[in-house]
Amino acid sequence: RALVARIMYRDDLTDLLSRTRGRAAGPRLRALLERERGSTLTRSEAEERFLALIRRGGLPRPEVNARVENYEVDFLWRSHGLVVEIDGFRYHATRRAFEHDHRKDTTLRAARLQVLRFTPEQVQENGHSVVVDVARGLWNRPN
Repeated sequence: RALVARIMYRDDLTDLLSRTRGRAAGPRLRALLERERGSTLTRSEAEERFLALIRRGGLPRPEVNARVENYEVDFLWRSHGLVVEIDGFRYHATRRAFEHDHRKDTTLRAARLQVLRFTPEQVQENGHSVVVDVARGLWNRPN
């Protein structure tokens, strides 16, 4: 729950585990982290749908919920310099979220990363176009 709510990150939980040896919940938390190694844990149905589209489209597997430039991104193809964010209205409709998203994009672009943003509706209704856009982003990296 802490990962999904973005209260803690995987590294935080790993650190916590190392400091709380012998606690009753330790083995369960360790097993959960091991099961999720490689991070395919998504935070929404739209992100799950996006990941399924990527798989069906035969595109390379992205890192999920990866840390880049002090930000967490939904999907990252590090070697291709591509970030994809899935932006649901519920979490991105406030002024604060709007400002955060723009600061994040500016920082990522300054780090020479291309950022693509899709809405859950685009993922659901226009999956083919989303896959095409991602494929273009993967293989047409801007200079």
